[in-house]
Amino acid sequence: MSSRNTRLYITGLSNSVHQREVHDLFSRHGRVVGCTVKHHYAIVEFSNADDAEDAVRVFDGYFFHGKKLAVQPATYKPKALSPSREWSTFSKTRVYVGALYDGVGNRELESLFSEVAPVVRSYIVDKKGFGFVEYETSAQAELAINRFNGMELGGRRLVVNFATIPGIPGRYESMSDSVRYYLTSIH
Repeated sequence: MSSRNTRLYITGLSNSVHQREVHDLFSRHGRVVGCTVKHHYAIVEFSNADDAEDAVRVFDGYFFHGKKLAVQPATYKPKALSPSREWSTFSKTRVYVGALYDGVGNRELESLFSEVAPVVRSYIVDKKGFGFVEYETSAQAELAINRFNGMELGGRRLVVNFATIPGIPGRYESMSDSVRYYLTSIH
């Protein structure tokens, strides 16, 4: 975790998981000062960055309530949705990937999209058929769009565009609140 922050973003939670269980699990690796659980994700904040880094190493890929967790730094503190500089940068380096077939994994998505350029991070929204891939530059993102939009993967034609932001013209109206929160939780 290069930013040395204390907040973590956790995905892959079971519907039956409660906030107290997530808090207790992550408390095994340091003092948790905040924990929010929504649907299939959580934000956990530690009192110091070392504990947060340890938790990423221990819990990324960990099975909890029968589901595999994905744990990563939440490097952007959520703000009101507005067309700020952060949003502008976000929309130029991150691409939306739609029409994904059921069962496609994050590693498969990242492997495919890294054929164009190194992928900074990728994320698949569970059971929604779409995800996001982030590159270092807007030129790399544009190359990915040109290469993969309309490509067949798993019997489906991919829809690949620049990721747009809720509240800004051109947004994807179908984005759920959990996806919007995810997008505001990372940079």
